[in-house]
Amino acid sequence: MASIQEDRSLASLEGLRLFASIAVVASHYCQYLHLSPRGLHLAVDLFFVISGIVIAMIYQGRINDFRSYFGFARKRIARLYPLHFVTLVFYLIIGGVIATGRIAPENAEKYNPSEIIPNLLMVHAWSPFGVISYNYVSWSISAEFFVYLCFPLILYLMTRGPVVGMAICLALLLTTIVVSQIVLGNELPELSWNFGVLRAVPSFSFGVWLWAFRDKLSKVRLLRTCALPAMTGGMIGLIAIMAIYPNDYLLLACVYVLAIGAFICDLTGRRTFASWAPISRHGYLTYSIYMLHTVIATIVISFIFPRIFGKSQGAVLAAVACSAVLTFAVAYASYWYFETPLRSYIGGSRPPERRAITS
Repeated sequence: MASIQEDRSLASLEGLRLFASIAVVASHYCQYLHLSPRGLHLAVDLFFVISGIVIAMIYQGRINDFRSYFGFARKRIARLYPLHFVTLVFYLIIGGVIATGRIAPENAEKYNPSEIIPNLLMVHAWSPFGVISYNYVSWSISAEFFVYLCFPLILYLMTRGPVVGMAICLALLLTTIVVSQIVLGNELPELSWNFGVLRAVPSFSFGVWLWAFRDKLSKVRLLRTCALPAMTGGMIGLIAIMAIYPNDYLLLACVYVLAIGAFICDLTGRRTFASWAPISRHGYLTYSIYMLHTVIATIVISFIFPRIFGKSQGAVLAAVACSAVLTFAVAYASYWYFETPLRSYIGGSRPPERRAITS
């Protein structure tokens, strides 16, 4: 039997990351076609869970003092900031053109100069008074940055023991739901620019807990037996709930079930629909696709196609299809020729990989 896969290529999770990025792209592109995305935004919560697993996998036991913590923060900034900065500059240029009166967008409030500094510092989703701004999907990057900075504390809390860690995780989830519902007046999975960090904390913490107790989890016979059905059921549940009754909290529960099932399948070496190589091997493009699809949509759907082909439904559909293809191509080029070189330059060498051990 293969032992736990302590490796960066957890195939099912990698595949789910790609599916999640496609879901986010679809949720935004559907709006151009006047279609309701109906729950696709919950893909971001899946990102947070997987991020917790991956960060714990790489850095558990490697942050022991201020020096190692700042090294960790440097590497996280090196991963997030270059592409965030470039997409922000793109929208700042558009904001400058809007200020001259040459174009009049439907969402001019997105280009508020007072939001420039929070975006530059990646703190624009840290406040309950945050508003949509510039590359609007970057709110989740701001939330990711927050949980990265809090990672040592989260890891400490999650590793107090499997029961205590899970109790803390549940307490975080319930607390954030209460604050979101009562104080902010929104369901937790609806938070984004307005205090999106609140949404990230419980899901990221859950991912850290999953990794911290992977050995115990992989030995639970019930989990091993039900992992693949749970993963499949979680995906079916997501699709069914989105189609029939798109309740955010039911969708969030399905996201967690899907993540658990995929993780246990990876730990125990089981193949899933998400671990298929053509899918899982492109999981590394998730961040690039996520950050760049809005830029491509702005250029192709909002600017080029309307001026050349008009605004008919057929023209919009063609623009969306073209944007989807271009997003993947540009994301691939960005990852290999822009993000990766800058990540190495800013962040230095990466931590050594943990390889799988078989018995």
